[in-house]
Amino acid sequence: MERTPENLTIGEAIIHFGIGRTKLYALIHSGDIEAIKLGRRTLIRTDSARAFIDRLPRFGGLA
Repeated sequence: MERTPENLTIGEAIIHFGIGRTKLYALIHSGDIEAIKLGRRTLIRTDSARAFIDRLPRFGGLA
């Protein structure tokens, strides 16, 4: 069983969560997803991104 890391790079996050780079940066700047800076690198807090996705409305028979 593979464990998801606590932080993802921008590139890893767009692949893992299936969203585009521009959308990810918009979510960071709006405060919906938490990111941290490590030098010049921006890292996405995986738990923050997962919580954001869990708050999204459900549709298609899923209540």
